[in-house]
Amino acid sequence: MSYSIRFVLRTEKLNSRTGEAPLRIRAIKNKETLYKTVTKIPPMTWDDQKQIVKKSHPQAKIINALLSKRKAEFEQTLLMLECTSDNFGVNALREKLHSSLVLDLFQFAESTIKKTCRSRKDRYGKTRQIGVYQT
Repeated sequence: MSYSIRFVLRTEKLNSRTGEAPLRIRAIKNKETLYKTVTKIPPMTWDDQKQIVKKSHPQAKIINALLSKRKAEFEQTLLMLECTSDNFGVNALREKLHSSLVLDLFQFAESTIKKTCRSRKDRYGKTRQIGVYQT
């Protein structure tokens, strides 16, 4: 069960105004492909063999760190899916990556209320609303 993760610069999608092309991450598993756009960069600043942004780009270190982080996320998700299920495809990878990014509104509200109550700067009045004191 091998997989491949690489970055692909889409030079055919070059923006005529900014001169930037989308840089996408490509994951291949069982001959199925998943693409996700990471960022946009000028094509002259991309080193395809080393899979990094060249130092001539003003934000090369930041973008390279972002690329490393995204690749690690993909690898971690793929390894986790390999451990939990015997046979999975790109759709399972897509769902797992998307579900980790989406936060349910009710989960967010509940966690915010718990944080507010723990900070001891709240009041729960007769109106049954949580009000936060300004500090």
